[in-house]
Amino acid sequence: MSRTRPSTRHRTLALAVAAGLLSGCAGLLPGSAPETTTPAPAPARAQPAPDPQVVVAQRKLEQERQQVQAERQQLDRARAQYDRDRQQLESQRQKLEESLKKQAALQQELEEKLARQRLVLLERDAQIKTLTQKLDAAILEVVRTMAKLRSLESRAEAASTLAEAETAFKALGRDPAREKDADLVQAEQLLKLGAEEYRKENYGGVLYLTSQAKTLIKGGQARAPAGQSLPRVEGEVPFSVPLPLRALGKGNVREGPGTNFRVAFVIEDGTPLTGQSYKGTWVRVRSDDGRWGWIAHTLVGER
Repeated sequence: MSRTRPSTRHRTLALAVAAGLLSGCAGLLPGSAPETTTPAPAPARAQPAPDPQVVVAQRKLEQERQQVQAERQQLDRARAQYDRDRQQLESQRQKLEESLKKQAALQQELEEKLARQRLVLLERDAQIKTLTQKLDAAILEVVRTMAKLRSLESRAEAASTLAEAETAFKALGRDPAREKDADLVQAEQLLKLGAEEYRKENYGGVLYLTSQAKTLIKGGQARAPAGQSLPRVEGEVPFSVPLPLRALGKGNVREGPGTNFRVAFVIEDGTPLTGQSYKGTWVRVRSDDGRWGWIAHTLVGER
């Protein structure tokens, strides 16, 4: 059997096998580094899907938080506006109170001025009456002169007038305090002189002297005795002459010039009074029975 030469294909295959064997042997030689392979990365773990109910609850909670925050901001603005309004009202209230105080003080001042003007008019009226009495006295002086010519005045009228004046004088009593009153001292002297003129049958002179004495006695009745003078209060202004007054209605007479004082006594409409002094809108008066007190000027008028 004849030998055939191997083909090229067979030779190539043999060479490849030999090369593979050589490569395997080379990997087993000492000192050679084994071929390393890079491990493949592990696959990423899949995230679980969120719960829809939790998402809805979170959104609702966020909306409520934003709403609460907005309401809080609105409340803060309202509170700030309230504070501004309160401060403005407080300022207006203070201004109103100051205005009311000024008006009250002005009204009080006007009332006192009106009261003083009214009391001054009453005082002037009393002065006019006093001057009128003096004029009457001057006329009586003329009558006295005529009495020297043996006027035809009746004896009974002179006796009656003299007795009336003496009775009024005795009614004042013999209080030692009154003995210091110059008018009463002069009245007593006139009465004595009148009695002497009566004995002389000078009846015109008796009428003149007794009229003068009665005027002085009347003034003494209106004044408090010197030993019973009342202490003056601060701001009290005495009248130049006692004022003949009368009550314009039922009212209270108090122990001092003001409604905060106790009531001393009560007077009825038409009660005769005598004004001695005043303070503000109050008048110090004396009743005919000797009681003293203060009364509002609107409750008295000219007698």
